[in-house]
Amino acid sequence: MVTFTLNTIKYYAFLLKTFDNYANALKIHF
Repeated sequence: MVTFTLNTIKYYAFLLKTFDNYANALKIHF
C-alpha cells in the first residue's frame, strides 16, 4: 500500500511537471 501511494505521488508530480512545461510552452508560443 505504501509503495502504491509513493508511485501515485510520483505519477501526479510527473503530470504536474508536464502540465507546467506545457503551460510555459503555450505562454512562449502566444
